[in-house]
Amino acid sequence: MKSSLIRAAIALLTLASFLPAATLAESGTTTIRTGGVLSTTARLDVQVVIPEMIYLQVGADPATAQGTSSTIEKIDFAVPAAALGTGTAVAAAAASGNRGNGTVTARARGNVGSLNLSASTAGPLINATTGAGSINWSEIKVTAASVGGGATLPHPLLSNGTTSVSLLPSALGIVTSDAEWTYSYANSNLIAAGRYGDTQTGTGGNNGRITYTLATP
Repeated sequence: MKSSLIRAAIALLTLASFLPAATLAESGTTTIRTGGVLSTTARLDVQVVIPEMIYLQVGADPATAQGTSSTIEKIDFAVPAAALGTGTAVAAAAASGNRGNGTVTARARGNVGSLNLSASTAGPLINATTGAGSINWSEIKVTAASVGGGATLPHPLLSNGTTSVSLLPSALGIVTSDAEWTYSYANSNLIAAGRYGDTQTGTGGNNGRITYTLATP
């Protein structure tokens, strides 16, 4: 009987040697009063991991803060015949942009320090009607208006290519910039009749699309 118990004890000890050590919470016991008070302590360490994040919004608000949206806004200009090439700026159509009248919501967020915001086009706007003539992107002007009193998100000057602006962070490396961007057509030159750029929403045809990119330097 005794030998059986000894063999069982040895087997349990052998099994325990292969098991990982249990992680025990800190605990304390005291039986001595200090200043009339009986007390003991136990500690707990906490860690919070924050991921790197950058966020860019141009146009319609997503369903949730810093969420995603597949909506691509369209800015539409119809130049009055009497004003062609006069240099009088032309406002966008009332239905243009999620804010209307050629205005869109723009937001940039990041927690990784300085960021670059770029605007890229594939070349001048092409005449989709006749193929004659083109419109340089420098004819599309954008003004940035402050939203909510925070840092105003600047808009890069548009060109037949890529331009960018730098976004400086706070002392903690945070970028939080918002704006309402309003687009207008400079109307500097008399050009051939036709429809230039994207003639159907969602295609970006005829070089009629701006691609915005937010990235670390």
